Amino acid sequence: MEKFLNNQIFVLAGAKSNENKKIVESLNTEISNFGGKVFIVDDSLESWKESEETLEEVISRYSRIDGLVTFNNLYNQSTNSGNIQDIDLVDWSNIINYNLKGVFNFVRQVAPIFRKQRGGRIVTITTPNSIDPSPSNDVAVTASGSGVLGLTKVLAKDLGKYGVTSNSIIPIYSENALDNINSFICYLLSAYSGPVNGQIFQIEGMKISHMSLPRRNRTIYNQNPPGRWELNKLDRMIPGIIYTSVTKNIPSKSTDNPTKRLFGKVAVITGSGRGIGRGIALKLAEEGASIVVNDIGANLDGSGQDISPAQMVVEEIIELGGRAVASNDSVSEYSGGQNIINKAIDEFGRLDIVVTPAGILRDRMIFNMTEEEWDQVISVHLNGTFNIVKPASEIFIKQKYGRIITFSSVSGLYGYGGQANYGAAKEAIAGFTRAVAADLKPYNVTANIISPGARTRMTESIPSSTSDLRKGSFLPPPKGSLTDDPNDIAPLVCWLSSEEAESFTGKIFHSVGNSISSMDIPEISRQIINEDKWSVDQIAGIFETTIGMDLVNPSPPQE
Repeated sequence: MEKFLNNQIFVLAGAKSNENKKIVESLNTEISNFGGKVFIVDDSLESWKESEETLEEVISRYSRIDGLVTFNNLYNQSTNSGNIQDIDLVDWSNIINYNLKGVFNFVRQVAPIFRKQRGGRIVTITTPNSIDPSPSNDVAVTASGSGVLGLTKVLAKDLGKYGVTSNSIIPIYSENALDNINSFICYLLSAYSGPVNGQIFQIEGMKISHMSLPRRNRTIYNQNPPGRWELNKLDRMIPGIIYTSVTKNIPSKSTDNPTKRLFGKVAVITGSGRGIGRGIALKLAEEGASIVVNDIGANLDGSGQDISPAQMVVEEIIELGGRAVASNDSVSEYSGGQNIINKAIDEFGRLDIVVTPAGILRDRMIFNMTEEEWDQVISVHLNGTFNIVKPASEIFIKQKYGRIITFSSVSGLYGYGGQANYGAAKEAIAGFTRAVAADLKPYNVTANIISPGARTRMTESIPSSTSDLRKGSFLPPPKGSLTDDPNDIAPLVCWLSSEEAESFTGKIFHSVGNSISSMDIPEISRQIINEDKWSVDQIAGIFETTIGMDLVNPSPPQE
């Protein structure tokens, strides 16, 4: 047997579930057969300190590390169901910390080593429900699995130029798949896979499949004249063009109809003191909704707290004849989310809509990112979304009605350099929302995702050096263009909040300026099938001409 992993050192981290233990045991044997050495970490992923100490032990023992394989399939052990109705904060936090933060902790410790030695392999193992959840799936497992995909895509951008590859595998467990999972992991750990970076693969039985990145499926443009959408156009164009599979005949609202489509509804909008959130609050109020304007009013660096941004939006709404109240509770705390939802009930007597655009940036390359910078972004974006959606869903289930609109990003869908925290959080939100949509569909509750494009106070804070890293990516529009206004996102949010959108749930929309696009989830693009167990040599021999054909390395190695 060829010793193509000879004297290389690999860490296998997070082997806690029974399925993972089976893979790790057999993977250890297979790597050893190929000449490599394995260091197994069972249960210390969620601790930064233990991750640091573990890597120190590896380096002390072997003087180097060549590859890291992370497993993150920890399921909810304390309850029979982890859907949005039943999961509690403790289970949510435990699973997110183990499955997502744990992967970050280990990768963060390894990244400077790989960067310095200009080479290394990262393989993340995640779950099938991360891209295709069902009502039986745990929302926290789905969110964390999707987050790992987002993290992996950013790692490919951050580390690729140093000769480091980062790829994800989605295994579908079965007895005859185990050997093939291990063979493909060994392939990705080897020199054979040098050009393969930032990709997602699925393994089921004898089938090895490449999964496409999310992509824009259909796009509509508001061209006559270019500018902001009118809701009556969305009534016609989203069901008829963007999602032609939705055949329900929904009568469009005439602009002559004086009835406001959100009359009597109550909405909570996080981060609505400025930017995209402010535009959404004003638009929903214009259409008749009563608004809880939530914003802590912090500075860009996270310091300070000021209710005046939220209060100013409240005053704007009241001047226009609407109803609104201000809240400066923090979404990063579960009690804060509950307080925000309670405010809607206390002030207006009901709740119908929650929208969660609140966010922060703490951009930094993975090899320099601090634990605090990771925690801050995850707390506001991912936990902040959960902290609002969880208490809101309890109300929506009882009244058998509700609208949930969350915010993802192209950073999660495609990966932006310097945004391991943000990309992971945003992709996790997309997975979480799809799981919530499946859970709540029987209760006439919809949950949809928006990936926005606009120039805001937050995006303006990105330094030019960081923006240069993202050339060729889907960037915010140029300043002063027709598509840089954060208010342009509001019509789509308003439409998704209305009765006209009742047939749409679990969808991802990309909205920027005068365009709205539907986004696909990852799907199989190419597949190879063997009648028997795949060997690493077999995979290496046909990969480039089959499933690896035309794959683009998002960050090729540089001299």
